[in-house]
Amino acid sequence: MKPILSCLTLALICAAYLMGQESTKPPDVPIPKDGQSLLVYYKAMLRAYKRGDTARFHQLVSYFELPHKDAWIKDKFAADQVTTVSTKYSESFEDFSAELVRIFGQAPGPEAAITITPIPQGGGFPPPANSPAPKTKVLMESYKFELTLSPNATLEWMTSYVQVGGGLRYIGGGAYPFWEQQTRRVKP
Repeated sequence: MKPILSCLTLALICAAYLMGQESTKPPDVPIPKDGQSLLVYYKAMLRAYKRGDTARFHQLVSYFELPHKDAWIKDKFAADQVTTVSTKYSESFEDFSAELVRIFGQAPGPEAAITITPIPQGGGFPPPANSPAPKTKVLMESYKFELTLSPNATLEWMTSYVQVGGGLRYIGGGAYPFWEQQTRRVKP
């Protein structure tokens, strides 16, 4: 009897640990890995927001945060930049979340049309001279979003992501990573 209880206890502990390691993404929405699945995910966020399901909306948004953010930043940046970069990421992610609230608040309903277009990397302005620089190039994917507000009006924005943990994770607003941007404190 004791070996069975020990095995059951160990199984429960392992299950609890693994559940803590899982993404916060609900199981009924595909992990955003590319533009097509990102569109499906954004539509699920919009539906949750417009239907007043704030818990689900915030759960969906939280998926985009870098998992193990501090380890990722330590891997990408010099030791003397880690604290600054980590703080900047947290502020940028908060702004991203608040921006989604502002944008989705303008949508006419939960089934409003959203389109996503990938944006090629390159070009643009050089980063500010005082911005932290990663040790190696970080490969980003940038997307332009269009939300239809009415037959004659759309709202456009851009967001950039990196592939981490099998899916797209927020890395910056617009076509630049968060460490090259001034943090905007967005009010919902």
